[in-house]
Amino acid sequence: NIAVNGAGSVGSGTYYQLAQYIEKANRFLAGDGLKVSISFFARSTIAGKRLGFDMQQNYGTGGSPDGAENLQGTTFDLNDFFVRYEFPIETNPNYWQNLGTNEDDNLAIKFWMMWGSTYNARLASASTETFVGSGSVDIARVMLNIGRVSVPFMPKTVIEEIKDCNRFCFVHDTVATTSVIGEGIAVSTTVAIIAIKLPSPMRITPTLTGTATDWQLSDGVTQTDLTAIAIDTARSNKNTVVLTCTVASGLTQYRPYIL
Repeated sequence: NIAVNGAGSVGSGTYYQLAQYIEKANRFLAGDGLKVSISFFARSTIAGKRLGFDMQQNYGTGGSPDGAENLQGTTFDLNDFFVRYEFPIETNPNYWQNLGTNEDDNLAIKFWMMWGSTYNARLASASTETFVGSGSVDIARVMLNIGRVSVPFMPKTVIEEIKDCNRFCFVHDTVATTSVIGEGIAVSTTVAIIAIKLPSPMRITPTLTGTATDWQLSDGVTQTDLTAIAIDTARSNKNTVVLTCTVASGLTQYRPYIL
């Protein structure tokens, strides 16, 4: 749901866009003569609102990858009730293209709420589009499938959704104040190495967002507050994270600890 408070103005190169980057779809779904189809439901309370759609083949980053390729899209006239829309797109050949070394190549689907004249041809539009007026735009049940014909929407199970989400972001459930996160050993009187087995393989070796003072190390008797916490990237991978946990003092070297 996108809430809009007015029509706004549009310059030649301005746009408002929602994008979803589909992992490795450029190498597995695209190619010479291959088509993919987008289907979705949309509506708008803004009279006369149009929604643009197109796709982009991205060859990733790292090394010397080829540049992104835009696949011409279209526009849809929205109603104030949900309507199912679908659109097939022929992808570009990719067998001679260079992929990036960071394994982040993708096929991007893009919904355009407004656009300037720079993007008219890309959306096969004869005119630009502002937000038109105040109101909202709703998009639901988006699905991409192989071929020129869209199939009925097929929701994932809750288990599938959780596994897919954990591939990109994993947050520990710490309802209890003494939840055990991982186990390890003190390598000095101020540093312990803690290993955490991830529930699902992540897309890449993850980074960490956390506040050290929220955590403690325990040997079963004494709890010691952390002063710093960081991922040991040399020891971590897509399946297991190793944390370097630092305290001011008080650890016993070579003693097991839990975080």
